Amino acid sequence: MNYLMLVRKSVMAAAVFPLFLSATALAANIPKNVLQHTDNFKVVSADGELNCRSDPGIKFEIKRVYRTNDIIIPWDDRNFDKIAEDENGNPWLGTIDFCYVRADTRYIEPQHKSPYESNGEITPSFAQISFRWRAIAAEDSLGNMRGLNCRVGRGSEYAVRDIVPKNQETYLVAWTTDSRDRVWVAIPEGDSKRPRCWLRGTQDCLMILEY
Repeated sequence: MNYLMLVRKSVMAAAVFPLFLSATALAANIPKNVLQHTDNFKVVSADGELNCRSDPGIKFEIKRVYRTNDIIIPWDDRNFDKIAEDENGNPWLGTIDFCYVRADTRYIEPQHKSPYESNGEITPSFAQISFRWRAIAAEDSLGNMRGLNCRVGRGSEYAVRDIVPKNQETYLVAWTTDSRDRVWVAIPEGDSKRPRCWLRGTQDCLMILEY
């Protein structure tokens, strides 16, 4: 009898545990830097609907209901907070419909753009201080691995100011192109947002770490 009860309890636990995992493992706040730099989001609510409320929080009035697979465009206006928190500190995303949706991966999914163009060069929207990058070592003509030349100007004709070592992490503070339409990006001077020197902005030189 005790054995049968044990088997019955084990079967019930096995049936309930995956349901618990599916309800909790998928719940995750979307990082603020992703919310800030993503142009649109896709609704992925399992029940087919997502409430958009007048203010950040489930106690506020529902202004609109989005449907699964709808595309949400964030609002970008100084008079309307694009990212806000509810009383529990959970992030909410402001939309162009002047209402807020819960910024959780259970409900919306960022529609990421690639940080690189098809030719391997860094896109302008990713050359900003919100994203971390890692220097990738270059190979010289003798096959030796070295760091990246960081130049005083935006082009290979300018003098090298620094060598950025392999695997050093950095932020970018500016993006531009040279006379040959090649992308150059600037790393900051210390903790400021002032450009210190310029690197070639390609995936062969810089690897994005998070976005």
